[in-house]
Amino acid sequence: RVLLVEDYEPNVLVASSFLEAFGCAYDVANNGAEAVKRAKDTQYDVILMDVQMYGMNGFEATAAIRRFE
Repeated sequence: RVLLVEDYEPNVLVASSFLEAFGCAYDVANNGAEAVKRAKDTQYDVILMDVQMYGMNGFEATAAIRRFE
């Protein structure tokens, strides 16, 4: 299971196309805060995190996820 964290819709379309082609089950979070919430609610094997996002950026979201792991 993969969590794709991306706020730019064209990038979501490209990345999701690759994930589907590889047969991966995935969820999409549109910002860092949503990524933290989803990571708390669901066990993911991989989180693909955008770094530059408005609000909580990828570094902050990753740090928040690591704190509760």
